[in-house]
Amino acid sequence: MLALSYLWLALQPVFSLIYRNDPSVAHKLEPGAALVCIALILVEIMIALMPLRRGESWALWAAAVPFVVVGVPRLLTDSACQLSDMHHHGCHQFMMAMLLGVIGLVLSGSGIFRAGKIDRTT
Repeated sequence: MLALSYLWLALQPVFSLIYRNDPSVAHKLEPGAALVCIALILVEIMIALMPLRRGESWALWAAAVPFVVVGVPRLLTDSACQLSDMHHHGCHQFMMAMLLGVIGLVLSGSGIFRAGKIDRTT
């Protein structure tokens, strides 16, 4: 679920690269920033699919960092993401990816910490 949310977040940088010369498309990233975002998202997908699935606790914190560093400031500062105007479009994809990612982090964290409790009690 967490890898799916990161894949969903990769849509904006990928589309920014595809439609970089189209003036009708809004909310585009510069090509350099889009490539950095894609690289970070690929690393996070690898973390979600390999060490996090094995239950390594460091991977949970590594997967949570982009949600805190990128997600929280965007939710607080991006005018398209303000909940006061529900008819303003431009942030729905980001909000759904964040929701899916938070659910994935909670489920992963509960699995990791529950497994840790079971290991300590036996």
